[in-house]
Amino acid sequence: MDLDRLRIRAVSFTDTDLELHLAGGRTVRGGLRRHNLLDASAQQRAAWRLVDDGLQLNWPALGRAGGAGITVAAADLAWDQTCEAALARLAQADWKLDALTARQQQIVALWRVEADGNNGGFLQFFCNWGEANCAIALQALQAIGAQATHAIVSEQRAMLDRLEDHPELQSYGDIPRLLGEAGRARIGDELDPAFWDAAEELPLRAACHYFDEG
Repeated sequence: MDLDRLRIRAVSFTDTDLELHLAGGRTVRGGLRRHNLLDASAQQRAAWRLVDDGLQLNWPALGRAGGAGITVAAADLAWDQTCEAALARLAQADWKLDALTARQQQIVALWRVEADGNNGGFLQFFCNWGEANCAIALQALQAIGAQATHAIVSEQRAMLDRLEDHPELQSYGDIPRLLGEAGRARIGDELDPAFWDAAEELPLRAACHYFDEG
């Protein structure tokens, strides 16, 4: 992964945002409220330090008492910004995914699998967006080298194969019922929590791969 362009070179603030100026020449922004910095004084905000070899900012004196402070990763902001740009293009295209470039489609599919996977799990993701979107997400996971996440999502998708010719399968909404209790438990109770852990790799890998698309 090319981490150099995500290293933080300077930090600034607006009334609403934290701004990270990166070695690659780009600036990424994150809301002060979202990162629990809105109520901090200017002096407190200025008391940051670089950690993780310049890839993250840390405010050791802020946050919960006895904790490690507040930390913001440049990759998280870069990936958020990249997703926002791709979703804006999707909206301009009247929400037609196939109207986007292949690279933009991958960004949207990754955002969907990450967002839904961390919310309602794989079945929510698949039933919301369908087979084509799942296939694109798997391609994107391979492209960014997210092997752990790819393996989990691949196994979850493979469990649906036995339903393809099921006479009661009329829509994606039928899938959870037709999987049965054992299938739902495997996907939701076992593999979804494994996804939550594995998907921590996504922002850094995705930002390294897609950030220039921003």
